[in-house]
Parts: sequence; structure tokens; C-alpha cells
Amino acid sequence: MSAPRDPSRVVGCDLGKASLRLSFGALTPSGLELERSLVVAHEGAPFEAFCRLYREERLHECAALGATGVYAAELLAPVHAALPEDSCLEAALALLHPAGP
Repeated sequence: MSAPRDPSRVVGCDLGKASLRLSFGALTPSGLELERSLVVAHEGAPFEAFCRLYREERLHECAALGATGVYAAELLAPVHAALPEDSCLEAALALLHPAGP
């Protein structure tokens, strides 16, 4: 039996050369709200770090998990992998600084 999905929980992942970054958000009636972020140095083992956090953070219960970064294209469904980094950065900046610079 699979775990129930949380339809409001979304996660963004940046699987880079030296670290793995996760940002957790909630879809609310007023839009996306950033809940928290974390950064983990993966010390050359990006997929081991990703798998560990996938279990610990129960990412399988998220409504959506998007990934960008050097190693993102190697991730499989249900991850939405290899998202364009520029678009992800633009979306994050709009969320964190809606009035602009």
C-alpha cells in the first residue's frame, strides 16, 4: 500500500555538483508559500544523498517534486526532472521578492 499524497505539498530540488538543495512549499488558496529549505553537501554521492532525503523527508507523499541541476536529468518519475535552471530561479525570485529588486 502506498502512502497517501499530500495535495498541498510540493518540493523543488537542485541536485548540483557539490550539494543537494531542497525547498518545501505548500499550495494555499493565496498561492505557493515557502515553508523551509535545506542544503546538504553530498560529498560526491548525489544520488545516495537524494535517496536518503527522499525517505527521511517522505518526498513520496508530495503532490509534485521538481528537480534541476547537473544530475537532475538522471532522476526518474515521479520526479519532474531536468527543469530549466533559469526558469526555476526566476520563479523562486518572484515568490521570495514579489515587488521585484
